Amino acid sequence: MDKTIVIWIAVIVAIIIGVVVYVIIKSTGKSKKPSEDKNNLNEQSGASPPKYEYVNYDKFGFPLKKYHISPHYNIPRHYDLRTANPGKIGLPINQRDCSACYAVASVSMMEDRLAIKNGHRPDLSVQMVIDCYKNPENKHINGSTGCGGGTLLNSFEALKLKGTVPASCKSYVAQDLECKDICADGMPIEKVKKYKLRTAYRLYNPKKSHEQNIQNIQMDIMTSGPVVTALTLYTDFLDYKSGVYIRRSDQIYEPHAVKVIGWGYTPEGKLYWICANSFGSSWGDRGHFKIYDSYNHNQLTVNMISGDV
Repeated sequence: MDKTIVIWIAVIVAIIIGVVVYVIIKSTGKSKKPSEDKNNLNEQSGASPPKYEYVNYDKFGFPLKKYHISPHYNIPRHYDLRTANPGKIGLPINQRDCSACYAVASVSMMEDRLAIKNGHRPDLSVQMVIDCYKNPENKHINGSTGCGGGTLLNSFEALKLKGTVPASCKSYVAQDLECKDICADGMPIEKVKKYKLRTAYRLYNPKKSHEQNIQNIQMDIMTSGPVVTALTLYTDFLDYKSGVYIRRSDQIYEPHAVKVIGWGYTPEGKLYWICANSFGSSWGDRGHFKIYDSYNHNQLTVNMISGDV
């Protein structure tokens, strides 16, 4: 074969391999470990692109939880579970190089609700939800690919039907592991206490006014603890520091799942939610952020779900 032809074939093959590698890196969000560069908030937090898939909870049998609110009852204008329940709301963890926001938000909500109910906050395993309840065939509906992303519906179904174990049994390592039936210390999983959700429900009723739905959600937070929701992130969100986040970018980053722990109103009367993120406590406002209820056409409020412990 002509030497020139061989060289061109080699060049073309190299280009193809390079493109394939680039596409894989871009799609997984795991091309490199978190950087120590303090000027790069995304790498500093170790957050790979969160991959939360939207689902319609009504179609999947999530019952609507309704509160009957007296017209004489005044819901507080400002409410934060951290001050209402000191020591019972967990600090934001860092999901690091694993797109497990769906599992982190769900397990954290469950821990907080158990603390509010029983007075003791257990440290539960996010890793078990990631490793043992994968359903890649239905990832876009109620599935999960572990650190490759998943849905709140997947984690809620797992926590309700099978539950999770203490983190001391399966600690968070921010990577996919084989689902084993023994703990790190050799104890069989079947002998370890399981923590489960008793119920899972949605909080938004499209047949009611948006204001009525807001009150319903606020009552659930005050009565039982945090709720979880999903939102679409834009690239400027990564640079958030404090105050109420206002989107200034049109470049979509990824969908994301977070825990909601309270609310407040601006001097102009605009409602915002207080959320716990999963990028670590060094990100944002000690790992938290505030965001307007009106963000993305009330996306956060419409997507809010919860469960009893």
